[in-house]
Amino acid sequence: MAHGRKFTPFIIKPKPDPTPVPTPEPTPILTPERTSILTPDPTPVSTSVSTPIPTPVPTPVPTPVPTPVATPVSTPIATPFPAPVAAQVPTPVPAPVPIPIPTPVDDIEEPVMSKLDELIERFHEELGADLISTEVVGMDGIAIAGGSTDPNYNSTDAAARLSTVLKLADKASGKLGMGKVDDNLTTTGKAYIIARFIGDGSYFWGVAVTRNATLGSVRMIMNEFAGQIWDMIPR
Repeated sequence: MAHGRKFTPFIIKPKPDPTPVPTPEPTPILTPERTSILTPDPTPVSTSVSTPIPTPVPTPVPTPVPTPVATPVSTPIATPFPAPVAAQVPTPVPAPVPIPIPTPVDDIEEPVMSKLDELIERFHEELGADLISTEVVGMDGIAIAGGSTDPNYNSTDAAARLSTVLKLADKASGKLGMGKVDDNLTTTGKAYIIARFIGDGSYFWGVAVTRNATLGSVRMIMNEFAGQIWDMIPR
């Protein structure tokens, strides 16, 4: 092998095939169509310009009307009511207070006077308008009967003070040896006050009269009623 010469290898050629080779048909050349960039209209294009076909209007579907179901009269359906809420329950209204009916004056029962009070009232009638006050008092100074014709005269206070006066008079009479006290006379600028023991000396009777009264008449009337008053005292 010489340098610089290209070596060509030996090629064995094949033998020709006696079968005829079909001649290939020429391939048709396709010409690409132009594509429009506009959006195609979905409305079908009329095939004829002279007689357009109207677009069909859809027929409205009728709305079904519900058939009313008749409720039998013989078997009414009770509608359940919800239970009342506590806030919806009305507050009970209190019953009105009955108005007291005033009792007629004629139907008012007067307090029943005791026999001792009736006797004191008779004494008042005998003595007349000169009487200021009269009380039947125990030695504890508490009056059990009597009263005053003067609203400013405190008969309760007078009864308590007269009991003290009679106790002192009885004590002084006993120490002097002058016997039992019959009555005690107190003279003031407006009245005479006579106090005397009745019965066994556990009670006394005080009478206050104006200065216009006659002391002799007052003592005489008191002597008439003293025994009756003692008998009427509850013991």
